[in-house]
Amino acid sequence: MKREIIEGQSFGEWEVISYAGCRGNKKTYYNCRCRGCGEIYQVRKDKMKSGESTRCFQCAKKIKRQTHGETVQEG
Repeated sequence: MKREIIEGQSFGEWEVISYAGCRGNKKTYYNCRCRGCGEIYQVRKDKMKSGESTRCFQCAKKIKRQTHGETVQEG
């Protein structure tokens, strides 16, 4: 099966840089830059294309804090 060429495309805050290969779960991964912080991560293609993954965990956490405020645990 031919792999889909998505290098150069963007999905949410992800900018696809290069193909990273397939893993044991037969899922395709790409090296992607998070435009929120500039860090590079390996991201599953299906998660990007479905919209399930739109940015890195750290940026998602930061956005959540800004939107919903800090969570305070009572002890």
